[in-house]
Amino acid sequence: MSNLNFTRLNELLKYDPDTGIFTWINNMGKRVKAGSKTGCLHHTGYLQSRIDGKNYLCHRLAWLYVYGEFPELNLDHIDSNRTNNCIANLREVTQAQNCQNLKKSRGSSGFLGVSLDPIRKNRWKSSIKLNGKSKHLGWYKTPEQAHEVYKTAKLLIHPFGTI
Repeated sequence: MSNLNFTRLNELLKYDPDTGIFTWINNMGKRVKAGSKTGCLHHTGYLQSRIDGKNYLCHRLAWLYVYGEFPELNLDHIDSNRTNNCIANLREVTQAQNCQNLKKSRGSSGFLGVSLDPIRKNRWKSSIKLNGKSKHLGWYKTPEQAHEVYKTAKLLIHPFGTI
């Protein structure tokens, strides 16, 4: 196993920053031919490639290829598409900033930042995280109303978020 660096990556792969696709420069055994794409879908939804016996996430390889070093922080896919590794779609962020770019609800409402209030069963609660703490934005008759309030707050306090 090796520690992958910029030089070794450039010996093995070619990266197209406009498409985000990596291709092999040389044949790598019987099944991998020069010019073929590298990267398979990891169970997390990201593309990964096996290089010198070690798995690497392709978006981190793209960063290494373009900037000459692995990112120190997390990489955010701006459009939330985990397979879009175009360099223009990647930005280095903290974990908190990365969480600002969530687009899908993890709750039953179907809307990010909205949940059915457990006490007021007929009201939808809107809230947003700020510095690791939940900030209450109010109760609303419909999840759509609660989500509109959430979107307004998100634009103000989450500069890395996209809606």
